[in-house]
Amino acid sequence: MGSNQSMTIGIGECLDLFASFGCFGATPRANSIMTYIQPEKYESDVDKKADDNLKIKYMFMTCGTEDEIFYPGYCSYVPVISKWDRIQKFECKEYPGLKHEWACWIQSFRDFAERLFKY
Repeated sequence: MGSNQSMTIGIGECLDLFASFGCFGATPRANSIMTYIQPEKYESDVDKKADDNLKIKYMFMTCGTEDEIFYPGYCSYVPVISKWDRIQKFECKEYPGLKHEWACWIQSFRDFAERLFKY
């Protein structure tokens, strides 16, 4: 699952089933691939739907710094999402020189897997 799906389906619809999320290389998208949902709206939408007791145990967000489409959205999400009281542990990582590509995603997965069972 991509980051858009992890955040819209996983967190947005299935927070009662999953507690840890890896969001690699993107943010929740609006109707267009070029338009992302503002982070404050995203948080508000999830908070309206999900029970207050459902928490995100761990969230790991990543993006390549040369990803021209998704990096700007990632940069707007990190400072907001990192303070969201629904998340117990948040980490993010940028991959210099990488785009929206396999090299970024596989490194993201490796880094996520190393951390996942620590929290």
